[in-house]
Amino acid sequence: MSKVIAGFFSFAFGVGVGLAVGVLVAPKPGSETRADIKDKLDDMCETGKEKVSDIIEKSKTSTSSMVEKGKDAVDKIKTKVKEV
Repeated sequence: MSKVIAGFFSFAFGVGVGLAVGVLVAPKPGSETRADIKDKLDDMCETGKEKVSDIIEKSKTSTSSMVEKGKDAVDKIKTKVKEV
């Protein structure tokens, strides 16, 4: 999971640097450039929130699955102990 998060942050950093360079080099007035930067940052924040939500949902799903497997294993062990 930490590789996923590290990859996400690396990707986000790369996108941010690319956007910043592209916007700063573009021949626009300062007010337009600032508006573009704000819009792009808003988009990046929204994308980040979606990614985090996806990671949380996947974590919940896998945690629930592990808990169920653990309960099944405990039930099997209890059954075996009762047989002895």
